[in-house]
Amino acid sequence: MSDLPQPNVADAVMPESQPIAAGDVKADTVNIGPRYNSTVIDIETVNAFFDDDGLRVSGRRFTETKDACDVSDAREEELKALYAGEADLTDSLVTVLDRERVLFLTGERGIGKQTTALYVAARIADAHDLERSTALIAPLDAQVHLELRNVTVESAFRRRVIVFDDALAKKNASLIDIFGRLERVECDRLVDDLVRNDSYLIVTVASADLAPFQQQLGSHLHVRELGAQLPRPIVEDGYARKLDWVAAHIRDKSEHVDRLTAAREHIVDTLKTLARIASFIDFYIKRNDPDLDSALDDFTDAARWFRTSLAGDFDAWCCALALILAQAAPLGEEVAWLDFERLRRTVSERLKADGELFPAWREKERARSIRASGERLDDDGLRTVAQVETVSDGMGHTVRFIEPVRAADLWKTILTHNRRVLNTLIPALRTLAEQDRAVERLSLRVIAARAIGCIGEIDPDRMIRPLIRYWGGSKAFGHLVGRLVQGVLGSASPEYRETAWQHLAGLAAERGDNAEHCLVSAIAAYAQAAAYDAGRAMKCLGEIVIEQLAPAMDEHHRAARAAAIADRTVADARTKKRAETLRRKHEQLIRLAGEIKGTYSAALAATGRAVAYIAYDDPIGTLTAMRDWTSKGGQRTGIVVSMLFLRAIADELVPGDAVYSPMLLSLSTGGCRGVSDLSAFLADVYASIHRTFALPADTQHELKSEFADCLAFWARAGIDNRVCRTAVEDLFVALAAVRHKMMREELYTLLGSSVFIDDDDMSSFAMSVRKRLDD
Repeated sequence: MSDLPQPNVADAVMPESQPIAAGDVKADTVNIGPRYNSTVIDIETVNAFFDDDGLRVSGRRFTETKDACDVSDAREEELKALYAGEADLTDSLVTVLDRERVLFLTGERGIGKQTTALYVAARIADAHDLERSTALIAPLDAQVHLELRNVTVESAFRRRVIVFDDALAKKNASLIDIFGRLERVECDRLVDDLVRNDSYLIVTVASADLAPFQQQLGSHLHVRELGAQLPRPIVEDGYARKLDWVAAHIRDKSEHVDRLTAAREHIVDTLKTLARIASFIDFYIKRNDPDLDSALDDFTDAARWFRTSLAGDFDAWCCALALILAQAAPLGEEVAWLDFERLRRTVSERLKADGELFPAWREKERARSIRASGERLDDDGLRTVAQVETVSDGMGHTVRFIEPVRAADLWKTILTHNRRVLNTLIPALRTLAEQDRAVERLSLRVIAARAIGCIGEIDPDRMIRPLIRYWGGSKAFGHLVGRLVQGVLGSASPEYRETAWQHLAGLAAERGDNAEHCLVSAIAAYAQAAAYDAGRAMKCLGEIVIEQLAPAMDEHHRAARAAAIADRTVADARTKKRAETLRRKHEQLIRLAGEIKGTYSAALAATGRAVAYIAYDDPIGTLTAMRDWTSKGGQRTGIVVSMLFLRAIADELVPGDAVYSPMLLSLSTGGCRGVSDLSAFLADVYASIHRTFALPADTQHELKSEFADCLAFWARAGIDNRVCRTAVEDLFVALAAVRHKMMREELYTLLGSSVFIDDDDMSSFAMSVRKRLDD
C-alpha cells in the first residue's frame, strides 16, 4: 500500500488482521461489514486518534498560582532605573491610577505597553508602601474562565497592583464578555472592590483588540493610547541609562559597552524606537563577539545570524535547528524543555553520523580544535550562541528563541539553503514520530510529525503523499496524519497547503483492507487541520457525512425498520412455514442492519469527536456549519447530524460545570445572535428526530429522550453562574418560539418534569422561563 520503506522501530509494524464473524456487533468493538471484513476498530483506538497529547486547552478556572506571577524586586528596581518616557505622561498615568484604581493602556504591539504598565505599578507600590510585588497576568487562553472578582476581592491580590498584559491576545472568552458588559454599574462595583482590597488594576490591550469596546469603556474608565515614537532626547536618555545599567551589572562586557557608546547615533538612527534599541542592546550583550556591525545586521536580519554567526559552532547550530523544527508550524505553542532536548540530541547525533557532513578527516581536525559549546557540561554557552533561552512558568520549563529571533524567519532560510540537512533528518524524525507511545513522549511525536510536514515542501508527492497513506492505514500511526498535515498547512506556500487537502480527500476515499482506518484517520486529521482553516475542515467533514455516512445509516435504519415489521408479523402468520420464513427474514434483516452500522460506526464516532474538537474554539459557529450539511444532504443527513450531536458532541461541549463548558461560554458571550443560531440548530435536530418513518421506533424514542436530557443538563450546568444562567434561559425562550412554536408544548412538559420540580435551583430556573413565556 505504501511506497515508503518502514523504519526499523517496533511501532512501525502494521497491525495484523483480525477476522470476525459477519454481524457480530459488540458494545466495545466496531464490526466492519463484508466489504472490510479484515479489521476491527475498538473505541479506544478511535479515541486515540484524538489524543491531543495535552496540547489542546479545554475550559478551566483562572488560578492565581498558574495564571499570575510576581514581578521580582530586582526587575522592579531595574525598571525604575532604566525607564525612559515623557515625564508628564507617566506622571499623569500614576495620578490617574492612584485616583481611579483602574487604567487601560492601548497601542500597537511592541511599543512597550507592558514596560510602561510595570513602571507605573512600581511607582504606585512605592507611593503606598505596598508590601507585595506587582502581580503580572500573561495573556489567558481562550477557554480560561475568569470573573474579575477572582482578582479584585481575593486575599492573594490584596494590597497589590494587578497587571493584565496584552489581555485579549489569545481571545479569552471571559475577558471579551467582561469588556463587553462593563457599563457604569459594573465599573463602579469594580472600583469599590479594588478600594476595599486596597488594590490597583492596569490592563494593557492591543489597539485592534480593544477597538470593539473602546468607546464604551472610555465612557466609564480611563483608556490611554500610547504612541510608538518618543522624542529623540528621551530615546537618547533611555539609551544612556541602559548602558550605565549594563556596565554596572554585567561583568566582562566593557568592550561591548564601549562600542555601544561610540555608535549611539548610528544605532538610534537605525532602530528608531526605544523598545527596539533596548532589545538590541540585550541581544548584543549576550554575544561573545563584540563586532557591533555584524550584531546590528543580525538583529535586523534574523536569518543572517543563523547563516553566518553559527557557522563555527555546529552544536549551537543544531540547537537552533532543533528549535526551528519544533516551531516551524506556527501554532503558537510553547516547546517543553524535555521535548526540545530530546529533539536536539536526535538532530545532532543524526547529522554528526552523516559521512558526507562529517567525514573521518574532519573528526581528526575537530580533535585539535577548541571544544564546541555542546561539549561542555554547562548549558550556558550552548544557549547563548544559539540565541535560545529556557523559561519557567511555575508549571515546567519551556524553550524559546530570544527576541528578536523568530523561528518563522529562520525556517525560510533553512528551506532554501539547507535541504541536504533536512532530507538527512527525515528518517530520524520518523523514528521519533513512530516511537512507543510512552506518556512522556507523546508531545515529541507530535513535534516530529509536524516537522516532517514542514520539510515535505521540498517534494510533497514523494515525501508527504505516501506517508499520509501509510500512517493513515495504520492502527498505530493514524493519529499522526493530522499533525503531519498541520506541518503542511503551516507553510507559506499556497500550492503546498492545497496538497494537504487533496491528500486527505484521497485518504478518505481509500478502498481496500485498511479503508476504515484510512477514513477515520482522515476524519481525525480534518479536526487537526481546523487549527488553520476551520471552515474548510467542516466542509470536508460534511462531504464525508453526506456522501458516505448518511447513505449507510439510512440503509441501516431501513433494514432495522423492516426487521421490526417482520418481527411483529410473525405472530400473525397463519402457518408454521410462513412464521419460520418471517423469522429467517427478521434475522437476515437484523444481521444486515448490524453489518451496515458496523461498517461506519467507527467513522461516525470519529466524526462526532472531530466536530466536538473543532467546536471548542467556536461551538455555535461550528454547529451552524453543520446546518449546511443538512441543507445539502437532506433528510437522511439531518438524522446523522442529530445523532452526532446528541451522542457525541453535546456532552463534550457541556461537561457538567459551566466554567468548563465551551458551549455555555460561547452562548454567554454570543448575545442575541448566538442564542438565535443555536436555537435554529436545535430546531433542525428536533425536526429530524420527530420525522415520521425516518427512524426505527426504538431509536427515535431514544433520541427524543436524549434531546430532552440535553436541555435539562444544560440548564443544570448553567444555573450556578449568573451570566450562563441568563443565556440558557434566553435559549429556552427562543426554542419555545422557533419554527411556529413547534417545541413549545414539549418544553412546558419538560419544565414541569421531576428533573426540574424536585430541585430548588432547577425549579427556580423553570419558573423564570415559564414566566417569560407567559408574559
